[in-house]
Amino acid sequence: MTRLDRLARSTRDLLHMLDTIAKAGARFRSLGDKWGDATPTHRRLTLTILGGLAEFEHGLIRARTGEDRERAKARGVQMGDSLPSRATSARKPAKPLPTTR
Repeated sequence: MTRLDRLARSTRDLLHMLDTIAKAGARFRSLGDKWGDATPTHRRLTLTILGGLAEFEHGLIRARTGEDRERAKARGVQMGDSLPSRATSARKPAKPLPTTR
């Protein structure tokens, strides 16, 4: 694994994946996070704590962006994919660049 934060979305998922890896007789090793070798017990505790912190941070981000989205909707900002897709929109031909000589 190159980065631990790409492995799982929650602490529960992370611990489940680590357990599955261990039961298969393999070891987990993060190439980008040198502390991420989950074989020793203290490193497994570290992964659990950091996984919990990452999950907490993810929740804060979701709450903050949700609040921002609600404020934008209150201001009348339209959310979602409201622009026509390229396949259906009429595209104007590009203007030629002016020549400089």
